[in-house]
Amino acid sequence: MSLLFSRKCEYAIRSVIYLVRKGEAVSVSTLASELKIPRAFTGKILQELHRAGFLHSFPGSKGGYALAKSPDKLSLSDVIMIMDGVPVHRQCILGQSDCSDTNPCPLHGWWKGISSEITEQLDRPLSSYR
Repeated sequence: MSLLFSRKCEYAIRSVIYLVRKGEAVSVSTLASELKIPRAFTGKILQELHRAGFLHSFPGSKGGYALAKSPDKLSLSDVIMIMDGVPVHRQCILGQSDCSDTNPCPLHGWWKGISSEITEQLDRPLSSYR
């Protein structure tokens, strides 16, 4: 399990990267099997991404899920916001709600640099994960 993301978010990230690399609609069963994620959990995650407008759903025996937009227009940060809300790396590492540049916690300067690097990587377009 990831230190930065919930299990649901981790599975969503893995699913989305799989869809990017596949480049076509993929069934819930295929995703669950290929990524070794419980099928019911995979279905719930994909439905949540679909409701948020991140994925298209295609019904029928040859249906499945695919990205709703070009992978050049989407990022892992988008997935994280849908699944977990404000990412952990954008919050105070000590959990202080009022931590800022003008009211820093003892680790603010150190964490700000690390957080910026993480944000830069997660904001890259999904097409960079092909």
